[in-house]
Amino acid sequence: TFKKMKKSLLLFILVFLLIIELVFASDVAYIYRNSEAVDENIINVFEELGLSVELINENNLPSDFSSYKFVFIGDERFRNDDRIKIWEFPAIVSNYFFGPEWGLTDADGISKLAANSPLKVRKDNEIIQVYTQATYDSSTVGIPYYYLADENRDQDLVKVTSPYLNNGGRLGAVTSYGNAGITLSNGQITKSNICFFGIIESNYWTPEARKLFKECVGFVGVSCNNDNECPDEEKGELYCVGKKVFQDIEEFECENPGTFQSQCVDDTNNKLIKECVSSCSNGKCVCLDKDKDGFDECNKGDDGDDGKQIDCNDNDPSINPGALEICDGKDNDCDGKIDEEDNLCGEGSICSLGKCV
Repeated sequence: TFKKMKKSLLLFILVFLLIIELVFASDVAYIYRNSEAVDENIINVFEELGLSVELINENNLPSDFSSYKFVFIGDERFRNDDRIKIWEFPAIVSNYFFGPEWGLTDADGISKLAANSPLKVRKDNEIIQVYTQATYDSSTVGIPYYYLADENRDQDLVKVTSPYLNNGGRLGAVTSYGNAGITLSNGQITKSNICFFGIIESNYWTPEARKLFKECVGFVGVSCNNDNECPDEEKGELYCVGKKVFQDIEEFECENPGTFQSQCVDDTNNKLIKECVSSCSNGKCVCLDKDKDGFDECNKGDDGDDGKQIDCNDNDPSINPGALEICDGKDNDCDGKIDEEDNLCGEGSICSLGKCV
């Protein structure tokens, strides 16, 4: 009917649009509140690095950022900061207002520094000037940068650069990296890498500051640089194949290492964990007493040993180290001899070929 055809067509269009959105998703999600605050210099750096940018207003945040390589959050006082969960996705944070809320600092928040000369930072033993001038144009107001003070900073965040003071003091981290898996000050565990970048006045960046920002982009935007950064993962429970114990392992390798197209790709393989000397059951080596005679198939100390003495034939209850030798053509007592005693058949008979004659 026409209604069914119309419904099918609408469903097809929705699926098509969803596929188009997934295929052509931008690399960077730039979250903003006021369009006038969007930093074109930042966007230029992203585009210079070959990254496409999508501007997303804080009122239209997607529920999932997994289609983007990373998220950039600029220096605005957002109304929906509780919906910007930087621990859920790779993120660059250049923001002064939400240190405690986002787990970068304790309740004292992010710090700010300005000076009467162009600001510098210390990286290892190198002093780097990051602004071309000390004050804004036609103003006496100093151009600041932000930093995570050592006494306030989440200690799992690694200091990359620190404020440079003429007296040699080090106040905290102007740029700071956080790896996936760290616990932030708000108790949240990061799922991906994050970078705090406090050199926020991009109109006055020196080439060295621009380079520092690119390094920050590389930290969050490059998924892997080598196979070692793609650890293998165990999948499911141990299981048995015959006498062997196996574990399915999801093995990852780094594809396009060191680029923004890098990713950890996986292939699931079964890995031999160990081979049992006896039996295997439910992914474990076990020592079975198959004939239920009180003796099992293992030597004492074997993997899975239950303390019982080994049975030389665990498929016959008449054969075990505690059995009596009888005339039956078998080594009943597991001493390596068959029908070895002369009195097995009583007076007037002898044991021959397993029979009393």
